[in-house]
Amino acid sequence: MIRYFSKQIRRLNRDEGGQSLVFIALVLLVLVAFMAVVVNVGHQVNTKIEIQNTADAAAVSGAAWLARGYNLVAGLNQGMVYVVGAILTIIATWVLLTVCVGIPVIGAACAPLWSAYNFNASKVIRKLWGVSQEMGKLQNVIVKVFPVIAEAEVIRISKMNKPESIGIPYPFDPRGNPEAQTTLTLHLERGSFADILKKLHVPEKVVEIAGIDEMGNVKGETTETQQIGRDDYEAAVEFEEGGKYESGHLGRKIEKKKWYYDHKKWNLRKVLDDAGTCLYCESDLQEDEPCKQTNWKHTDYLKSEQTCCGGTFLVEEWKYCKFKVTITAKREVDAPSKIPQPMKLSPLFLERDWLAAIVTDKGGSAEPVFLPGFFEQKNPWGTLGIAQARVLSEKTEPGDMLYEMDWDVRLTKITALEPIFERLDEKGATGETLRKAAEKMITH
Repeated sequence: MIRYFSKQIRRLNRDEGGQSLVFIALVLLVLVAFMAVVVNVGHQVNTKIEIQNTADAAAVSGAAWLARGYNLVAGLNQGMVYVVGAILTIIATWVLLTVCVGIPVIGAACAPLWSAYNFNASKVIRKLWGVSQEMGKLQNVIVKVFPVIAEAEVIRISKMNKPESIGIPYPFDPRGNPEAQTTLTLHLERGSFADILKKLHVPEKVVEIAGIDEMGNVKGETTETQQIGRDDYEAAVEFEEGGKYESGHLGRKIEKKKWYYDHKKWNLRKVLDDAGTCLYCESDLQEDEPCKQTNWKHTDYLKSEQTCCGGTFLVEEWKYCKFKVTITAKREVDAPSKIPQPMKLSPLFLERDWLAAIVTDKGGSAEPVFLPGFFEQKNPWGTLGIAQARVLSEKTEPGDMLYEMDWDVRLTKITALEPIFERLDEKGATGETLRKAAEKMITH
C-alpha cells in the first residue's frame, strides 16, 4: 500500500498539466479589474461632461432672463421718453395757438382751432400721464419677478437636460438686499425726470414754453399781453374783459382790454371875398395820431362833421385799428403725483452682474456601473458642474439711463466659488467635501 501511494506521488510530481489555469485566472482577474476601471472612469467622464453641459446651459438660460428684464425696462424707459415728448408737444402747441390768436390777419383762423384744442388737450395729457405711471409700475414688477424666473430657469434646465440631477442657482435670494452678495436682482435704481428731458434733447426754451421744469412740476399760470388787429376783430370779440375761457384745466382769463383808434383832426377855415361872402372852406390837418388809446369799446368808424359855406366837411374821425388784451393763461395739465422716473444702471452692476449654476447628480455617479462595491466615490454630491454667466451691454454704463435694448449673456470665468461654498455649508463636512470636489474639478 505504501509502495502504491509513493508511486502516485512521484507520478503527480512529474505531471505539469493544469498550471496554465492559475495563470489564466490571474490574467482574467487583471482584465476584469482593468475593464471595470475603464468602464467606471468612462462613465464618470461622460457624466461629468453631461453635468457640465447642463450647468452651462442652466447658467446661460437663467441669466438670459435677467437680460430680458433689462431689455424690457429699457423699452419701458423709451416709452416714458416718447410719452413725455408727446405731452411737451401738446402743451407747446397749445401755447403757440394761444399766441396765434393775437397775431393780426391769422388770429381769426387760430381762434376756433384754439377752442377745439383747448377742449381736448387736457384729457389727452391726463391719459398720457397715466400711461407713464403704469410704465413705472410695470418696471417695478419686472425688477422683482425676473430674478425669481431666472432661478426657476436654472432648476428647470438642469432637470430637463439630466433628469436625475439638481440645479442650484447662486445667488440664492432673488428679493433680498440688492447690496448683499447672496441677492440676485436687476441692478437698477430710479433716475429723475431730468434724465427723460436730457434723452429728448429738448431745448430749455421749449420746456419753459411748455411750463414743465426739470422736476416735472407744471407751472400754474403765466401772464401774456397780446395785440389783436382790425382784421382779427371776429376772434377778438370772444374775449370779454373779466371773462374766463377754459375747458378742463387749460384756459385763459382776460384781465384788461384796451381799444386803439387812428385819430385825425382838421381845422376848418372859411375863405371870404371882399364883401364878406363865403367863397369856399379849407381844412388843414391839425392832429394825426395812429392807434391812439381810448375808453371806447369797439366801433369801426366815428366821425364829426361841420357845415361850411353850404357844404359838409369832416373835422375829426376815429378809425378802429387794434386792441390789446392782457391774458392770464393757465397751463395746469394734471401732472401725476409721481412724475415718471426712468431706471438707471446701478454702480453695483459691475460687481454683481452674474448668475452661477451648480448642478449635481445627487450622488448618482458615486455608485459604479461595473462591479458595485469597488471604486466608489466618497463625495456624497456625486459629479459636480459649476458655470457662471454674465449679462452685459455694449452701450450702457453704470449711471446711464437704461435705454438701449442690446443686453446679452455670456459664460465667464467663475468668480463666485467661495461665497457659493460658504452659503451651502459654512461649517459642515458636506460643504467642505463639495469645496474640494469643485476646486479639483476647476483645477483639472
